[in-house]
Amino acid sequence: MHTLDEYTSKLKPDEIKSSTNIVDTCFKSVLSSSIICGHCKNVSKVNEDCHDLSVPIPSVVSTATLQERVAEFYNREMESYRSHKSEMLNPDKILEQINFDKRDENDENEVTLMHCMWAFTAKEVLSGENGYNCEKCSHLDQEEGKRVLRDATKQLSIQKPAKVLTIHLKRFGHQLYSGKNSLLAHLMQSGGGLRKNSTQVTFPKSLELGSFIHPSSPWKNTMCKYRLFGVVEHQGTMNSGHYISFVKQLQVNKNGEHRRGEWYRISDSHAALSSQLEVLEGSQPYLLMYELVE
Repeated sequence: MHTLDEYTSKLKPDEIKSSTNIVDTCFKSVLSSSIICGHCKNVSKVNEDCHDLSVPIPSVVSTATLQERVAEFYNREMESYRSHKSEMLNPDKILEQINFDKRDENDENEVTLMHCMWAFTAKEVLSGENGYNCEKCSHLDQEEGKRVLRDATKQLSIQKPAKVLTIHLKRFGHQLYSGKNSLLAHLMQSGGGLRKNSTQVTFPKSLELGSFIHPSSPWKNTMCKYRLFGVVEHQGTMNSGHYISFVKQLQVNKNGEHRRGEWYRISDSHAALSSQLEVLEGSQPYLLMYELVE
């Protein structure tokens, strides 16, 4: 475990030059957006900075179990992966991590943080009016007076992981994937209307994100392991509520060495001793904070 000062003290000279402030140094990750043209198979890849991952929450519906919908979704994802292994995430590795993180193997509707991450990185189909303007093969239609758009597949992945990872679970808003033509939208969607999603999400104390790292990333062969140290929970409804947090205490010994201690529950100005059991099984997370284990 590390403090912000420890994170910055370990930076290389080129990292210091490229980092504008301590927020970027600690919280910035780099996401890769890969688009594969369905016509000419050209790959366009763009990297973009972000400071948190804002992930959707798959909702449980009565028509099929979450496990059944995941199995169907897996088959669709695998079909795309086989054609573009150098650019796409491996569904086998993601599904393996989902099964590993489940607390109750007999619960077919248990939603885990890995389900949310898979929804976040799900392949998105671009077609019709939302088609892709391919730099290689899109051309101007003389009769229509506009460029011909191509069908394409888009996927987000992690190019460079953050030292301190903040995951925001989308509990507030309209229907999941509204306006987004994702393969996942037809399998793992919530009901319409403005509302709070109160689905319980299982999350681990130790998180591995290796299965979400882009194949070209220098981190591709690492486990990319994180350890939980903070949780923010929203109690209440869409119209009113209260935020509380759980924080794992940072302790410093006489030699200046740092380590994490006990869990504390904090509500406004009140702090009370908590436990790992209360954090993992008694909270409904809105924000999750993990530290990269180096």
